[in-house]
Amino acid sequence: MSDEYQYAPDFATPTGSMQLTTDYTYRFDIIATGHDSLNQVPRYTRYFNGAADYNATMIWNSTQTGCNDTASRNITFYLQSGLMEKEQRSQDQIGQYILNLQDISWTAVDWRDTDHHIAAQNFNTTDDCQLNFNKSTTTQTQHGCLITTDHGPDGNGRVYKDINITFHPYQFNIDSITPTIGINRDIITVNNSFIYMADRGQDANMSYHLDGSIVAESFTGNPLSNFVSNCYAQPLNIAISRSNTLLRDEDNNTVRYSLQFQDISSTGDAVIADNIDLNDTNVDNNITVVTTQAHFYKLLTGTMTTRLNLNYDRVVDTTVNPIAITFTNYSVKCVVANDCQFKAHKTDKELEADKPLVDTIAHYYGRSNSPRQKFIYPVGTEDNPAVDFIYYEVYCSGATCDKTLLQDVNSTATDDPRWFVNSRHTASYGSAGSIAQKSGDAYVTGSNATGNAPDATNLVYTGAKGYPFRTTMQHSPSRWLIYNKYNVAAVNNDFDVEFIKNDGTWAGKDRANSTTNTSSSLKSNRRSMW
Repeated sequence: MSDEYQYAPDFATPTGSMQLTTDYTYRFDIIATGHDSLNQVPRYTRYFNGAADYNATMIWNSTQTGCNDTASRNITFYLQSGLMEKEQRSQDQIGQYILNLQDISWTAVDWRDTDHHIAAQNFNTTDDCQLNFNKSTTTQTQHGCLITTDHGPDGNGRVYKDINITFHPYQFNIDSITPTIGINRDIITVNNSFIYMADRGQDANMSYHLDGSIVAESFTGNPLSNFVSNCYAQPLNIAISRSNTLLRDEDNNTVRYSLQFQDISSTGDAVIADNIDLNDTNVDNNITVVTTQAHFYKLLTGTMTTRLNLNYDRVVDTTVNPIAITFTNYSVKCVVANDCQFKAHKTDKELEADKPLVDTIAHYYGRSNSPRQKFIYPVGTEDNPAVDFIYYEVYCSGATCDKTLLQDVNSTATDDPRWFVNSRHTASYGSAGSIAQKSGDAYVTGSNATGNAPDATNLVYTGAKGYPFRTTMQHSPSRWLIYNKYNVAAVNNDFDVEFIKNDGTWAGKDRANSTTNTSSSLKSNRRSMW
């Protein structure tokens, strides 16, 4: 403490509280002096080891009600001839403490040493001092028994008191913060560095995620159990550095970029009710989340387990071109810097942490799609199901379409030149879901989609309505894969299928490479119209 605060024992006790950190070794000196002198007492020798009559204690001195550790700490050292010099000690817990030294027995001997052996009136068979009193003046009354660091003015007007010390964490450990993507929180690779835009309120799992723990630690890396709510936890600023997020939809409206911050309760699986949901309006600045002290649960003893989900919002009826966002840094600081500052390394330090990020994530407006198909009997029967392909597609059209952001350099369209097949789509990005007839009838049934490209459903037509038979089917996909230009409330994607019999009549193929069902016998005298 002498090194950090330039505080020497020949000055009065400093006012206020020393701001120090945990498990960091501070050097300090102790001198036992006389009442009216700064000179050390040459024959005062004690081993302060926590004994009841002489001890040095870091006394817990807090009114906080939610702390995990409120124990005081004894300090052991040897004071020889009134001096302990260049001693080094550290403290293992945060909080407010009082450093106090006391010796309640040193003055117990008779104070009038010149005549107490020969004058009965001066001999005292008990302690020759006043218990629990630190009176130092040399009068005809007894001295106080108590020698302590907390006493009144000396002969030169100096006042000595116990030293108030506030211990802080040294650092935040955020090494476990891990970037992932998609509903399964997959580790990011060159083959999956994309997400689909999604409604944050319903589909926060389809996001770029930054998950992990924020741990308040000492200088040596030990977690600090008093950095919790209703103790010494602090509100935090969590800042994410990233590239410009300005994006406009097909109607030239700004697409909202948003985030959801969650912390996990002590049970390990329940997300607390007071999630932080924000809309990022500063498109070219850091994203900042401000937590409260309450996010540090007492039972988690200084650790906040977090989830951070980031993505563009999405609506069913309005398309958006792809954009790539680069994330470069994750940082943590206290909202009020002064509440997290301390002395160490002979300078002012602040509790904080930074973690570089190197993620560039493509954001897509996606859909599931099955182009119109025709199947020739016996394809589509129970013994020979019709394989109807399902494509997972990305919208990209117009002057702001950057096809280099697509996962496939040579990505192709199916039945609409504005939509491109994403061959790297997997179930981690959602699925076309169940397949059923739109009318609710069960003339045609379909197997569920797998979610993995290339995907398909096996269709079976009962034949009950004869041939040819045309109907509309539906995917029931993940919400971020629904698209309907004319119905913002849509919950399915429609697609048409047709089942025909080849009974010797004329047939052809459409541009989707599926067979037509127009009968030549019905139109033998009319020109075919394509």
